[in-house]
Amino acid sequence: MVNGYLETYNKLIESAKREFENKEYEKVSIRNIASGANLTIGALYQHFKNKEDLYDCIVSPICDGFISITNDRNKDFIDSLERDEFSIISEELSYITNDLLKYIYDNWKIFRILILNDKTKIYKTFFNTIVENETKMTQLMIEKKNISQYEHLTFKKLKSLISAQYQGIFALMRTEDDIKNLDNDLHLLFDFFRYGWIGVLGI
Repeated sequence: MVNGYLETYNKLIESAKREFENKEYEKVSIRNIASGANLTIGALYQHFKNKEDLYDCIVSPICDGFISITNDRNKDFIDSLERDEFSIISEELSYITNDLLKYIYDNWKIFRILILNDKTKIYKTFFNTIVENETKMTQLMIEKKNISQYEHLTFKKLKSLISAQYQGIFALMRTEDDIKNLDNDLHLLFDFFRYGWIGVLGI
């Protein structure tokens, strides 16, 4: 019984992935997902409340993993600030970039489904969370370094800058089906932002 339930669940997940890979969220139908899994719509509703619930089951692990990496790396970054190790901040920023890119590469198909559907509730929550977390980290760095010329950069202004940064990164990612085609461009863009912040904050 349990094996049959899991088998049906996995069939629906795989069918939904195929649908979301090739269509925008609004154009994906529950009927096509069920049909692609050779199951009835009734069988689908035994596992998922609706299309949003099914979509969230596919992309939420990727969101959680990405946020976990940023939280862990931001903690290391903050620890460096607390120890006044400003000399290794650039190195810490490089580690964050490499870890995030590796995670995106390893989970590209699902990550692309997530960023292509930027009007979904889960994407907006994901985007706001990573921007909020990075804004807090940047504000702490400014306060720790006592950079008086940037005191005017309120939390709201910093959040706008960091939001624009991630919007640019994700916009670039939406231009290609194959992440490997973006390898050089992504590294260049991440370096652009990293060295930009280093220059602006005088690290």
